[in-house]
Amino acid sequence: MALFFGALLAFFFYKDIKREVAALSSDDDNVYVFQAGVFKDQANAINFKNNYHNSYLYFDGEYYRVFLGVTINNKTKVQDYLDSFNYDYYIKKVKINHNTFEKIARYDDVLTKGSKNKTIEVVLKEMNELFLKSQA
Repeated sequence: MALFFGALLAFFFYKDIKREVAALSSDDDNVYVFQAGVFKDQANAINFKNNYHNSYLYFDGEYYRVFLGVTINNKTKVQDYLDSFNYDYYIKKVKINHNTFEKIARYDDVLTKGSKNKTIEVVLKEMNELFLKSQA
């Protein structure tokens, strides 16, 4: 009887730990990246980047990527801001390290409260630079 109850308790304990590990490795450290283009050739990427105000370029080891913004919780606000410039882009989720995620989250909170384009521009610039540093 003791073995049965011990095995039952171990089963539930294992199941609970498995759920916690899944929660820790879930989408918690994902950001939305607004990407305008991907290039094999650096010169083409730079020329393309010059068409977008406040755009950033990073090399992921294979491609040169031109991105316009990054956010955690303000996807619609960033979309509206970028749409005001008639920019073409697509949005993708990117997992980043937890330390960078925490730093971006502080700026993202400011972005939640801000509504003026200048505020959005300045906050996006800071978040973009944090993202860029994490990709280096």
